[in-house]
Amino acid sequence: MNQTQREFYAAVLAADLYDGVFVVPDSFRGELRQQVSLIEHAERKECPLEYVMLITITDERGLAQILERTARAENLEWATLTTAQASGEVAQVTDIFDPYRAETEGIVTVREPEHVVIGLRHAPPHTGFLHFHVPTTGANYHVHDRDRFAGRIRGMHLLTFNTPQGPEMIGFNKRFTYLPEDDAKRRLVHATPAEIMGYLGKF
Repeated sequence: MNQTQREFYAAVLAADLYDGVFVVPDSFRGELRQQVSLIEHAERKECPLEYVMLITITDERGLAQILERTARAENLEWATLTTAQASGEVAQVTDIFDPYRAETEGIVTVREPEHVVIGLRHAPPHTGFLHFHVPTTGANYHVHDRDRFAGRIRGMHLLTFNTPQGPEMIGFNKRFTYLPEDDAKRRLVHATPAEIMGYLGKF
């Protein structure tokens, strides 16, 4: 990566100029991992959502709406914004913005089969995003680098998709992946690589 690319990357991070799922070229992935390393050495108070071991979703209306729309199995990706706060090792998702309003109010600006764009600069206050993956394939169960990169560095994000058993939801940030504790999806628990493989084995 040359100096111009580095400066551009730094400016994007510093100014929050990226909109939604900012596609990360392979050459940037090392930079993402460097950001993760910096987070690991940062004070927990500076990056509280990166250290949590449990996500709880207290917005029951929002959760029900998201799972219902996921079950519709639309052929285009969709997305919305979320608000979470950390208390110790627990992140509480207190608000899931209505995904239909996110479209009518111009927060979601592009919907495609494998891509969605959120206009973060025009959005209400938030700490993360939620998006839906279309295909019912193994690709759904992998959190891509470009998904981890999108949004603010301290964000907590959610991903929904469909399985043969019905709609599913997982959580992620720059460091970790969180799997549902049970079918209610209200609690997402930090998962080790072995636990993620066991989870994938269910499908």
